[in-house]
Amino acid sequence: MYEGGIRVPGIARWPGKIRPGSTCDQPVVGSDFFPTACGLAGIQVPQDRVIDGVDALGMLTGAPPPERKVPLYWRLDMAPAPFRMAMRKGDWKILASNDLGQFELYNLKEDPAESRDKTRDEPARFEAMKKELTALNAQIEAEGPDWWKRLNPNGGVPAKK
Repeated sequence: MYEGGIRVPGIARWPGKIRPGSTCDQPVVGSDFFPTACGLAGIQVPQDRVIDGVDALGMLTGAPPPERKVPLYWRLDMAPAPFRMAMRKGDWKILASNDLGQFELYNLKEDPAESRDKTRDEPARFEAMKKELTALNAQIEAEGPDWWKRLNPNGGVPAKK
């Protein structure tokens, strides 16, 4: 869940829309693909469910990033212990164990290598982000699919029953 495991470069090409050689430093995540595809097709995303992502096209064409209603969130039970969950809001990222018993907090702008845990230096921010991550994780578990719960932490091989 550290940046070295989830931060990967992306490439987008769209002649006449995305300026060649341009860069975008804003984070984009897989859940942004659906709202972006809807935007490209000229249709609205469904309003009868939670959509975690945002339309990322503006970020790729130089517009300011849209406000995310749902923070960036990752969960991977196959990630090395103890941290298998993360949430990012702006420059801040919180890591958590699956049982929400262990945490780390980082300011990615100041410390992109995640070498200085800020949980003690930023207690109010830590408590707020911990509360938000706990609530977001509960919402995702309640509303989302559960196929991943049946995976073995050993490379995603289905667990034997």
